[in-house]
Amino acid sequence: MKAAFHILFGLVLLLTLSNCSSSKKMSTAQATDSSTSDATNSTGDGSSFENAVLIKQTSSTAGIEAEYKWIKEHYPGSRVLGQKLISKEKTPYDVIMIETATGEKKDVHFNISKFFGKF
Repeated sequence: MKAAFHILFGLVLLLTLSNCSSSKKMSTAQATDSSTSDATNSTGDGSSFENAVLIKQTSSTAGIEAEYKWIKEHYPGSRVLGQKLISKEKTPYDVIMIETATGEKKDVHFNISKFFGKF
């Protein structure tokens, strides 16, 4: 079980790094992609575990893409600083650290229970 978790975590990390570099800026044009609302629950603002953005995708690749699309839509011009996987009350979350276009550092919380561990 632990080996599978480590393999999955490595795959998620690899996919994340291949889709985005830490200094990559998100353009306003990219942020207006209308497909983002299909992937997430608009009630969550990502500010905490309790207000985490629910990713509705059911595969890891699509789920990770949905996270980054959500960030582009809600924080245009931001850049990703890092990411961590956290389990809270048996629910998996991705917490993505960003720096907004105005220089503010934020943690954005995503509930990834619908896709975590699914390929």
